[in-house]
Formats: sequence, C-alpha cells, structure tokens
Amino acid sequence: MRSLSILTLCVLGLGLFGCDTTSSDPLLPTQAIFRLTDIANENGFSLEVNGDSNLRQPDAVQSDTLALVRGRQYTGRIEFYNADGENITFALQENAEVIEVTYGVSGVPPLQITPTDTEQTYGAERNGVDLPVGLTFSVRVPEQTPAFVLGMLTVRVLEYAPNEKGASDDVSSWSQFSIPLSVGRAGPRRPSTLERVTGMSIQFSTPNTPSAQVGFSDSNGLQNGLSSPLDRTQLVVNRRYTAQLRLDGILAGEPEREITETIRNEGVWYLLDYSVSDPQSLAFQSVTELTITDTDADGAPLGLAFSFRTISQFQRESDLRIQMYAYGADATKLDELLDRRLVVDVVVPLDVR
Repeated sequence: MRSLSILTLCVLGLGLFGCDTTSSDPLLPTQAIFRLTDIANENGFSLEVNGDSNLRQPDAVQSDTLALVRGRQYTGRIEFYNADGENITFALQENAEVIEVTYGVSGVPPLQITPTDTEQTYGAERNGVDLPVGLTFSVRVPEQTPAFVLGMLTVRVLEYAPNEKGASDDVSSWSQFSIPLSVGRAGPRRPSTLERVTGMSIQFSTPNTPSAQVGFSDSNGLQNGLSSPLDRTQLVVNRRYTAQLRLDGILAGEPEREITETIRNEGVWYLLDYSVSDPQSLAFQSVTELTITDTDADGAPLGLAFSFRTISQFQRESDLRIQMYAYGADATKLDELLDRRLVVDVVVPLDVR
C-alpha cells in the first residue's frame, strides 16, 4: 500500500514529477476537470475547476456552473492536475485503498451521485474488502427535481490512515472545493418574446348562478394599474367561485392575437399574482381563500385559473388586483425573482351581495 505523501512516493520510486516537497509539490492539485456523458444522447462535456493557488484548501475556485438536465442520467469521472498541467489522478488510483472521493449536494434535492469504481478497479487488495473510491461516478437527476434550480456541489478527496478506510474517522482532506450546480429542463430555454398584453377577460363562475365577466383592453399594454371601466362586478355572497383568464397580446414578429395557450405552454416564464384589498381601508374583505389552481410544467403556480370564496362582511366591496410577470429568457419563476418584468397590472372592483 502506498500513501499520498510525495516523500513516500519518492522512496517507492513513484516520484514521477520530482521530489520537491515545497510549494512546487508535483502532487499539489491546482485544477480538477469533470468529464460527464449524458446517457440519453451520449453527448459528452467537461467542466474545469481552478483553485486560486491550489485545490487543497482553496479560498476560492474559478468554475462555470455544472449544468444538468432534469430526468437525465450521466456517467462521469474527475481528474486532477498540478501547476504544470500534468494529470496526477494516477496518485489517487495508485492509493485507492486509502482514498475516497465524496460528492455533497445542497439546494438540489434529490440529486443522486454514486461512485462506480472500487479499490479493485485500480488493483488494490484489502483481504476481500472492496470499498468505493469515487474517481468515476454516475449521476441521476430525478424527473420530479424542480427546474430551474441552483445549488452547490462540494467535492472532498479524503485520505485515510493505512487500513482505516471505512472503519475510522481518522481522515484528512487531500482536496476540497465547491462549485455551483444547476438543474434545468431539456431543450431550449428561450420562450416566445412577449412585447405586451393588450387584452384580458375574466369569467367568474359558481354553480346555479349566471357567470360574471369583466374585461380590459389597451393597445399600449395593461401594465399601468388600469381599473375596470365598468361598474363593480356583481358576485353572490357565500359562494365558491372559479375564475378563468383569457389573454390577448403581441408576440415579437406577430400581429395581435389571443395568447392564452402560448402563456400556458410557456408557463415557467410567467406568473399571475392576485391580491384583495378593501377600497375604503376598513380592514374588511368580502373575498377570501383566493388560490391559484393551475400550474406550469415544473409544478409551480401559473395563475390563468384561480378560485376564491365570497363571505358576508360589513364591507361588501373589494378590489381584486391582478399582476402578471414575465421572466427573462434564461430564468424562470424558480430563479431569482429580480429577473422579471411587470406586464399586467389591473384592478377588478367587486361587489358581493
């Protein structure tokens, strides 16, 4: 068995890059490279991780985001290089019986990373005990993983004392670093470009009562706090209502048309938000239990459909405010909320009797 000490490697004739144990240690990792293959389409890709001076205990690393796709499986390996660009992964392979590479994921449940190599993969003998190493691995991203979502991947290369791997906490880190990790959807993420919403109609329905409908129209867009020009929409007290929205608008390069299905199909980039207020500021509301009842492809709320209950209160009038947000082409409502713009802001005056 051989330890990772450069001095030991020199004694055993394994100092392939020299035997300097100072900062020019040829086994000092300064770069790691992930090499992964998407099993579904056999596409391979790599990601470089560079330490500020090394990857032993780096203050910071330079790396792009490791981007994975929801519902996919990957095979992968990790390689380590020194300051001269020489692959020093051999040192870990040669000492597989005292080495374990671990992968810790935060923020992206339930991502699964499983080692696919063992000590015997590299010819190590431990009297019948064959433990994982982790220089090669598989990644499974379950279909139910939210997308798009960001997290962190922490890699640790652990070095155990001889004969203590798997049986002791006596361990040190040969390398440790963290990189950003993301899970997204397959295919292009860019939706149709919505220039503006020019029309909205809302139909309120409850059993055994004629439905109520209200509409808005403005060729310049509905984002300026427009209030219904009609009288207050009449609703019946103590009823459960469902509501459906229809939208008209202009997409880039297209004439004005109904865009409800476009918004539904690209729902991960849109969110309709609802709030109820008392126009007389008396802290009474005649509408309660307002709930969005439809979702986008990621299972997040969309808002083209919603429900609520009317109740008997001293104050019969309430204002229903509807705001619609469009998210950037490379972001969704599960990303940073700052990357969005207001495309609809209207108020529906209600009168509950």
